[in-house]
Amino acid sequence: ISFGTDIQNFNTAGTTRMTIDADGHINIPADSKKLKIGASGDLEVYHDGSNSYVAEVGTGNLKLTSNGAAVDIQKGTSEYLGRFLTDGAVELYHNDVKKFETTATGATITGTLTTDEISLGDSEEIKFGNSDDLKIKHNGNNSFISDSGTGALLLTTDHFKVLNPAM
Repeated sequence: ISFGTDIQNFNTAGTTRMTIDADGHINIPADSKKLKIGASGDLEVYHDGSNSYVAEVGTGNLKLTSNGAAVDIQKGTSEYLGRFLTDGAVELYHNDVKKFETTATGATITGTLTTDEISLGDSEEIKFGNSDDLKIKHNGNNSFISDSGTGALLLTTDHFKVLNPAM
């Protein structure tokens, strides 16, 4: 097919099903009509009038790959929703502000983490302060609260009890 400057229309029963313009852009002008790729049409790309879809409808996986620096998921062309950096971090954004990032040593959360429970194994610590001045841990036998900062460890309450758990 030679396109030149003409738009090529592909019609059935007098209805345009697809056009290819001189720049090679493909247009399927009807909503919910699918571009199907593969011997069984396993990869589908379509728009239903409100939402756009890329779907793997066969038995395989949908894989996004890149030889570039990252795979980005964006709102428009400027606001990040998520970034998957090649050989590096995964970054998740809220309103274009990075809130979660994986690192070589774990993960960083910016903002408040709300959770139902934090569970640590024996001898793992929760650390507080810029210099890890306050640590809480359990070593499998004993539990520890350790304060190594320059200030005091203060416990404040309206009522304080220390109980034997066997009671």
